[in-house]
Amino acid sequence: MLRKTAMLVLLVLGIGTIILGLVIGSRPKPVSYQQVGQEPIADFIVARNGIGYLQMVGDSTIYIVNTNLFSPKINSRWLFSQGYQQVGVIYDKNQIIHVHTKARDTGKVVEGNGYRVVSITFINDTGAQQVYQTEEYKLHPDDYNLDYWPIGLAVIGIGIILLRASVSLSRLKEKPSPYLDVTFA
Repeated sequence: MLRKTAMLVLLVLGIGTIILGLVIGSRPKPVSYQQVGQEPIADFIVARNGIGYLQMVGDSTIYIVNTNLFSPKINSRWLFSQGYQQVGVIYDKNQIIHVHTKARDTGKVVEGNGYRVVSITFINDTGAQQVYQTEEYKLHPDDYNLDYWPIGLAVIGIGIILLRASVSLSRLKEKPSPYLDVTFA
């Protein structure tokens, strides 16, 4: 009886896991970019974790700039000292992130909804530009779908292992237990 119960549990778990793997793999996450043109910078603060938060004049949107992900590495102090006071950004419009952080040097609190920047262009008064891009944007400069099939296939593999265990249990010959053989006179 215990063997049959274990076999059924493994069978149900195996089928459920395979279905879960198919659902995970068949639902790609779209990554779509939006561009904001040449705008004056209202605020660019760097939080204690090293991530920059950018706001433009007349726009309450927060643009999240993880400076470690950009190539070449962004040096905002140098850029601002060279007169780079305008910016254009390309961001992932499908990923809205709630921001609540404090500036590293001034203690100013930044709070609101933001978007992850994948490309940023700083522009100075003479029109010179400094362009910084993430590796992700260099690999996918156009909209694309994030593929979850590797994860889905791993989950399906686990489901197949559970199904095989269920089949193996069903093929075992049941041995009578000497402890359960009770006779009454």
